[in-house]
Amino acid sequence: MEKNKLIKKNNKYKLIITPSLEEKIRFLCARFPNNEYSGVLFYDYTGRFEDNSLVLTAKDFCLMDYGSATYTEFNKSAEICNYMIENDLLGCQQGLMHSHDQMSTFFSGTDLGTLQEEGSDMNNFLSLIVNNAGQYTAAITRKVKHIPHVTETLEYEFFGDGTINLGTDEYDAVESYEIEYFFLDIEKPTVNISYTNLFDRINEISNSKIINISSKKENINNNFKPNANLTIPSTVQEPILEGKLPFEGLSKPKAEVDEEEELIDYDSVKFNNNQLNSITKQLLMGSPIFNPKDLNDWVNKMPTAFSKRFGEGQKGLANYKAFISYFVEFLLTEAFDEDLAEEGYMEDYQMPICAYGVLQKLHQFKSNSFLNIIEEEVERFII
Repeated sequence: MEKNKLIKKNNKYKLIITPSLEEKIRFLCARFPNNEYSGVLFYDYTGRFEDNSLVLTAKDFCLMDYGSATYTEFNKSAEICNYMIENDLLGCQQGLMHSHDQMSTFFSGTDLGTLQEEGSDMNNFLSLIVNNAGQYTAAITRKVKHIPHVTETLEYEFFGDGTINLGTDEYDAVESYEIEYFFLDIEKPTVNISYTNLFDRINEISNSKIINISSKKENINNNFKPNANLTIPSTVQEPILEGKLPFEGLSKPKAEVDEEEELIDYDSVKFNNNQLNSITKQLLMGSPIFNPKDLNDWVNKMPTAFSKRFGEGQKGLANYKAFISYFVEFLLTEAFDEDLAEEGYMEDYQMPICAYGVLQKLHQFKSNSFLNIIEEEVERFII
């Protein structure tokens, strides 16, 4: 079935974040600084699209998952209904909120696909993306129905005597839909972090992940090829104990990581070399279309060229980092190696394998401040 077309519109509407929700967002970003998290966003609305009076008020959030540095997903369950009843949210609309942890907030290809899919199933769909730095991006959709009314003129040529008109025929053609989406201006308060009411929920999710990972390990042992060298990385953090500060015990030092913790064997699992070369070149150029004759020569010119475009000194580097972080995520999330897929490595594992290969190629060039930023951004995708 053909997907409904997704169209960006220029109108902007308003999204208000309530203090209680902002407090919850800040806590979760502090608790999971290196993990994306996601769940159901509850909101209500006033006004209309047509007169630009639409105002959305995001009131609460039900945490459903925390994942890796670049991925999170969840399935709807009865827990959502229970949460709505317990927190007096039955009259609210439901949307999606997820974090980009240390990355910029923007709608990636995956996020736009979610807008398209959920926007096709719902009259209106709200998606809010947050990050550790307090930068938020949000969009609202509407499903526009096209009902074409066709008027046809019927005629024919009669020998050489000219055209004979038989009148007209009118009918409604097949309906179609377009999903329009609008970015939102966001208003949010400054709050102090409180966290006590989220301890139990995080522990529930942690426990469910332990069960799921055990199941995945068993399936991999049974179904994957013996020499595939694929193992499940542990993304489950130590559950918070009640009364423990959210900033404590976020991760173990490398020296304390359990010896049994399984990792991807990057030395034996390799991503498609042609794709690695292409991604590396695009990252160095900051563009998918330019093709320099000598990459080493270009790398030497990067500081001069990019300083002119993004600015001098630390401000210029900060501007460049904000730009390249989008590009790194786009290229790494879109990369796919069919040979690795046949060996049992799906998207979640291909991305860090690809990132590792790109990083090795970047290390071959003479270092500069802009190249260092690219390497830092790529390294964040390696498990």
